[in-house]
Amino acid sequence: MRDYLNITPLDIQQHQFNVRFRGFDIREVDAFLDRIAQSLDALYKDIERLRMENRDLKSQNEQLTEQVAGYRGKYETAKLELDQMNANAKRIAESMLAEAEQKAEAIVNRAYNRMAQVHEDIIRLKTQRMQIEAQIRAVIESHLKLLDMEAMQNKRVEEEYEKLRRIATVEGDPFVMTKPVETFEPPVDPGQAERKA
Repeated sequence: MRDYLNITPLDIQQHQFNVRFRGFDIREVDAFLDRIAQSLDALYKDIERLRMENRDLKSQNEQLTEQVAGYRGKYETAKLELDQMNANAKRIAESMLAEAEQKAEAIVNRAYNRMAQVHEDIIRLKTQRMQIEAQIRAVIESHLKLLDMEAMQNKRVEEEYEKLRRIATVEGDPFVMTKPVETFEPPVDPGQAERKA
């Protein structure tokens, strides 16, 4: 674990120096070496802690990398599904729009056809009305002519009666003098009266 260093705190603590005359103070050297050993031990502990933290961070990094890869895969899958859904929605919308346009065109065509049929019916009814009015006018004029003919016939009958009555008066026929001839008096049409006037 600590093979990258050639010396350990225990090596420093257990190291024995040779004593020479007029050499260093042994107690001072030992105290200094103890301090170095303690510092080196603290340094080893920090290094071990950092190595453990580094391993933990690497492990976390690998986990996060795997999670990111999983999320990326899920994102790609979701993106493909979303693109497919958008394509399907667009296709359905275009189909519905085309169908709606066809229905609208059919409705407009039916409305135009109905309007044309109504126009034709109006023209036909107007023509029928004119024909019926002409027929009624012809019937009325025919009846008026018949009434005029009847009036003229009655007038002739009256004239004949007046002639006969005058002759009877001269000859003294009491029957003709006292019995008037019954005549038919047709109702007078206001239009006919205006035409005669």
